[in-house]
Amino acid sequence: MSKKKTAVFFVILVLVGAASVIGVYLWTLNPNKTVTEFEKLKEGMKIWDGAPVPGISLYIPEEYEREDKEFYTVYFKDDARISLTTEEVDNDLANYSYYAVSLYEDVTDSFNIREEYEEQLFNTTAHVVEFDYGIKLEDGMSTYTCLTAYVMGEGRAYILTCVSDADTYSMHSEDFHKAYKTMTLVDENKDNE
Repeated sequence: MSKKKTAVFFVILVLVGAASVIGVYLWTLNPNKTVTEFEKLKEGMKIWDGAPVPGISLYIPEEYEREDKEFYTVYFKDDARISLTTEEVDNDLANYSYYAVSLYEDVTDSFNIREEYEEQLFNTTAHVVEFDYGIKLEDGMSTYTCLTAYVMGEGRAYILTCVSDADTYSMHSEDFHKAYKTMTLVDENKDNE
């Protein structure tokens, strides 16, 4: 090999080596190289804190305030409420969701499903139901819109309930959708993220 070819080969080898070193360095700074869709969802969100609900992790918008109830925790902003509960179950996601939605229908004065679908989340599937309901009070009918997301794991149903007045639902809908999309099953013996 001539000296010129050897020099060119050496320069290329040095450049490839330097590029590799720089690439490894940048990868260690950000091993994913890009922000995942799940990480993007969590932007502007905070972890659900203080919920006595083992086995699930959830994020909610930062501007929501926490209120502890007797048996559950609720986060609220204006008239919007987000709560998370769990129940031990023997059946599958679709059957449990059908059962749970029928309970809402039985206890309300008016009921209408807007949309119902299943969606693959980070490490589980959610059955999502958006519906309108009304309750007759002494001073007339109060109407609400609700998004419920049901997730199953380890013999439990996890129920995320997001509700607001029907008139203001469109103002809170994005928050509600972002919250359910962060639902993640976790090992009950480990801390949440």
